Amino acid sequence: NRVDAGVYCSYDAFSRLDLRCEVTMPGTVHAYAVDGTGGRYEMDSALWRGVLVSAWLRWMHLPLAATLKADCVSMRDMLPTPELEQQL
Repeated sequence: NRVDAGVYCSYDAFSRLDLRCEVTMPGTVHAYAVDGTGGRYEMDSALWRGVLVSAWLRWMHLPLAATLKADCVSMRDMLPTPELEQQL
């Protein structure tokens, strides 16, 4: 079996939008946001930041034992400046 395409979804709790990244082989990626009615929105830096922080908060909510099993986990400052925090 061969995989020709895939979709990654992640929810942004701040904007209440789903991020969808559609990947088709060979080498095409299209990222966009979707609201509850199916409306599409282009991704901008604020939406990317909201998805990043939402995913980080979900990860932080996991039990410690589950997070220690992930060898690829690294800690980052998600909002390095007060200005970015305020924008979010």
